[in-house]
Order: sequence, then structure tokens, then C-alpha cells
Amino acid sequence: MININNYFVPGIFTTIFATPFIQADSVTWTKRSLEKDHSLESFVDQKWNTQVENKKKDLDAEGTLNITIRQDERGLLAVYEGERKIMFDGTIFRVYDVHTAENKIILSIEEGRFSTINLSKDPEYRTLLKNKYGKVRNDALGSSALLLTTDQYIVLTNRGEKTNTYKNQMYMPGGRPSIVDESPLEHQLGENNEELGLDPHHFSSIHFYGIVADEQLNGNRELMFQMNLTLDSAEVKKSYDSLQKKPIDVASLEFLPATPESVLSRLIQDTPYQKERTGIVVPPTYGTLVHFGFNTYGQEWLNELDANISQKLH
Repeated sequence: MININNYFVPGIFTTIFATPFIQADSVTWTKRSLEKDHSLESFVDQKWNTQVENKKKDLDAEGTLNITIRQDERGLLAVYEGERKIMFDGTIFRVYDVHTAENKIILSIEEGRFSTINLSKDPEYRTLLKNKYGKVRNDALGSSALLLTTDQYIVLTNRGEKTNTYKNQMYMPGGRPSIVDESPLEHQLGENNEELGLDPHHFSSIHFYGIVADEQLNGNRELMFQMNLTLDSAEVKKSYDSLQKKPIDVASLEFLPATPESVLSRLIQDTPYQKERTGIVVPPTYGTLVHFGFNTYGQEWLNELDANISQKLH
């Protein structure tokens, strides 16, 4: 039977994680139907249209050419640079419940709109949500993978300047699912292919070991995988460099030695109080590295990390 336990690092993340490592295809999700509220949808549309107009004004002021606003395939306004859609209101999913059954971890998820994340501090929106559901939900489900090369490096990606989240900061390959027709594992494999050019045959083993809630970003949930590669770090870099179309949210790669000393040093260096610094490792990557250390090297260095963070908090 799978054990689900809570692990907490003050002010950074809370994790529900599974031990021991389980096969990644043992994680599945089911979509929970959620009745839409027309007054809420109308309010979100109004706010989104304002965000789109402001984005165009900013780009025009910067001198960016060929910026237009028009409806996308969903009938929602989007910002285009020529024919390329650069700002649009995508689909997100939120974790409603997590439970185990027959040695599987089953996520119950509900569909939402990406634009609602930006409304997390809007008083009117919060009131509408509380009146409808009794609480405010702004967390968005994502996934990331700790990729371990054959020469024992962990692959980190620089999110770059053009992303809306974790700009210029170090993350692990991954992203948010916009559909749930595929499994969580299939989604993560798709992200690996899009961001690094890696295919399923490039992995010798794949495990799942947790769900991180990023306390610095609306409590967003992140599924955590560990994937052992059949490639060394130079071959991973070559695969990324050979991509004809570079992903907008990966500007470059960094390879972190997969040793307890290297990982712990990086985590202590990259505290949440420096989160505006370029190149910092951020949650939920932070949480994934912690669990990598936990499962690989034991509890001692996690205690040191916890003590370091607690001291900074106080």
C-alpha cells in the first residue's frame, strides 16, 4: 500500500509525497465536473480583456511591431505578434482531492482558466468565489521532472525573460497540462520533448514521488517525477541545441552535480528571500531537489536545510 505523508519547509512549500518511489504510470487523474457560474465567467472575461489591452499598450510602448488583439479559437481575446499568439487565456486544472486505491495515486481535478490566477488578490473576485464555493481557489496543477544524466548531473532550465512565472529563474523541465486526455506521465514526457527534444527511449527508469504545494505562488500543486536518462549531460545539451523551434519558456540549461554537497549548497544559497535574483532555484524545483536528497541520501542534510531556513524566517 502507498503511504502518503506531509512534509513542510517553512514559507516555501508543503508536500504530500509517496514513499517508497512508485512507478510513474501508477499516477492517474480523473476530471471532476464543475458547474460554471455565468456571473463569475462574465467578471473574469471583463478582467481578462483589460489585461489584454494593457499588454498591447506595454508592447506598443516598447516598440514591438505587428501587435494585434483578436479572438482565438476559443472565442477569447488574445494578443498576437504577427500570426504568433503570445498572450492567451489557457486552460488550467486544480487538484481537488488526492487518494490511493489499488496501489495507485488518483488525483481528482477540476478545470479552470489561467487568467483567474492573476485575480487572486482582486477583492471583488475573492468575494464572488467565497459566495459561490466558500473559499478562494487559485492554485494551478503542473508537473516537473528531476532528470538525472548518466554522468550524474541534474538538468535545470532557465525560464528566461518572456515567461509569466518564475522569470529568469531556474526550474526543472515541465509545465501545466491544458488537456487531461493523456496521463500525468504522458504529459511530462511531452514537456521533456518540447523543452529538451527528449523522447521516451531516452529514459532508463521513471518514478513518481510527490506533489508539492508552492506556498509562494498561490499554493500551486506540482507533480514530481524522477527520470534517469540514457544520455550524459553533453548529449542532453546537444539535444536541446538541435531543437529547430526553441520553447519560449526555456532560455538555457544548467547542469547541477547530483551530490548531496552540491544540492544542499545550492538550496541554502537560493533562499526564498532572494527570489528576485536572476538564476535562483525556485519552488517547486526546490521541493523536488529536497526530496531527491531525502530519498537518496537520508534525513540529516534535510534537517540542516530546514534549520537554515527556519533561522532566516526568525
